[in-house]
Amino acid sequence: MEVTRLGRSLARTEEDSMNYSNEKQPRSVGVFLEVGRAAMRKVVSGVMAFAHQRGNWNVFLPESRSSSSLESMLVGRWDGVIVGFDDPNGPDLLRLSVPLVGVGGGYGWFRPDMSIPYVGTDNTAVAKLAASHLLERGFVHFAYCGYSPTPVNGCSKRREEAFQEAIVAAGYSCAIHNVPDTASDTWERLCGELAQWLTGLPRPLGLMTCNDSRALQILEACRMAGLRVPEDIAVVGVDNEEAVCPFTDPPLTSVDQGAQQTGYEAALLLDQWMDGEPVAPGKRLVSPVGIVARGSTEILAVGDDDVAGALRYIREHACERIGLDDVSRAISSTNATLRRRFKAVLGRTVHEEIQRVRIERAKQLLVSTDRTFREIARLSGFCSVQHMSTRIRQATGQTPREYRQRYATPKSQPEVGCSTP
Repeated sequence: MEVTRLGRSLARTEEDSMNYSNEKQPRSVGVFLEVGRAAMRKVVSGVMAFAHQRGNWNVFLPESRSSSSLESMLVGRWDGVIVGFDDPNGPDLLRLSVPLVGVGGGYGWFRPDMSIPYVGTDNTAVAKLAASHLLERGFVHFAYCGYSPTPVNGCSKRREEAFQEAIVAAGYSCAIHNVPDTASDTWERLCGELAQWLTGLPRPLGLMTCNDSRALQILEACRMAGLRVPEDIAVVGVDNEEAVCPFTDPPLTSVDQGAQQTGYEAALLLDQWMDGEPVAPGKRLVSPVGIVARGSTEILAVGDDDVAGALRYIREHACERIGLDDVSRAISSTNATLRRRFKAVLGRTVHEEIQRVRIERAKQLLVSTDRTFREIARLSGFCSVQHMSTRIRQATGQTPREYRQRYATPKSQPEVGCSTP
């Protein structure tokens, strides 16, 4: 079955939403997802964002995953259903003779021969983002910590494989450690086991975990072992759980895997199917939004002190339209010396690093604010909107408008009237 990649805006203009919502009759939609998981809560958020914009969806969310809630789904008068196939009850809902769209982490109980559309996470892209983030910070020692395999956590294994592939391709090795999921009464034992594993690894270490929950356990294991984060071990999670990541000690860097976009895409597919439009079965992949960098990776693991100082200065001042002269002066070096040592240590030039930081800042502003492109170009250190547009297109294959439309969330709707050259 062909796998396609998805991504579109989670936002319409107010006028478009009003016109769209008045087109068709009300729909009764059942959403059967495991909302105890961070990623699934974001999927629900994406579904509800679409429902709000659509204006004619009546959404039912079960209060629990009990057998009675499953029966209520099976006997309900639904126009359509969205179901999580990470849940073993997912296939039971195929008995419903209504349009049905599956979602999940890409594994679980979905099979390619099912005659339904399925929207899942691009786990390879998630892991590559984490690897790039740690490699850019100069690490040469790496590790991955995930879950022991079960029928529903194949995403952990795929992220492990993709992360290791990216690290090996860069010329390094990667330590792997997988342990089972754990109940609260085994938390201390598990963290103790992780602490023992971590103390035997070379440092400074760049470490990816399969999700934010595992990252929390790694942070606790580091505390138990007396290991500093990020000085000894820099940690990257997955899910970007806003209720957790900004409040850990230190705040947790995490990959936003695009779970909200997954929910939105699933809702859009279901809406098209309920309206009688042809919707092909098979798996669709949603690309991750990006890395949300926080304190757990706020370090430069570079042995050359001058290069580390240059990186720190660039990170703090790139958006002020600095150049090679400014960076050299900041670390009391000559241009020629800095240029040579920077390239030797990192494999890229000072100018390329400045541009990379500016592009990342612009991308962050595009999806997290409703600022105009002119404002974003200024705040990111670009001399013009045209210059910013060119750089973002080179880096992502998309214009700023396309990037914003693909990844913007309902709280960061693009302004009406903004344009991109």
